[in-house]
Amino acid sequence: MFITFYNELREIPATPKQLSIEEIPLAISKKDHLWVSIRDGKWDCNNIAHNETDTFAVLLNKDETLVIVANFDKKVTCEELTGTQPTGRLDEFVDREVLYTSKYINFSNYEHMISFLSLCAYCGRENSQLGIIMGIFFALLGLFYYKVIPLSR
Repeated sequence: MFITFYNELREIPATPKQLSIEEIPLAISKKDHLWVSIRDGKWDCNNIAHNETDTFAVLLNKDETLVIVANFDKKVTCEELTGTQPTGRLDEFVDREVLYTSKYINFSNYEHMISFLSLCAYCGRENSQLGIIMGIFFALLGLFYYKVIPLSR
């Protein structure tokens, strides 16, 4: 866990890459994922869903050929999203994400879309730094229990 977050933190630039939604397909084709801030796009306010802790919202390009499903770790309304630049880790939408997200987002409206991407709006440098801190904490806790509290055999 520590190594994963450490490697991820090394890859993430100090600031997210500012991109127009129209530039995203070319940029993502060159990398597995990007840390981006999307300058424009149109939120589909008819397709925003919430579960206990998260919000799933759909961002479309002008031609409506690109769907970005943004996942926020808090409840957000369309009014709050309008005019914002969503920032996070942008990835290709993998099958397991589609299955999970389809519980919340109606994908039938987007069958004609060419490209589907996923934006983790709470992923970034802070998330990786927290992962490193937690990894160190649990490693030290494990060593403490291993050395201080003997295992009964």
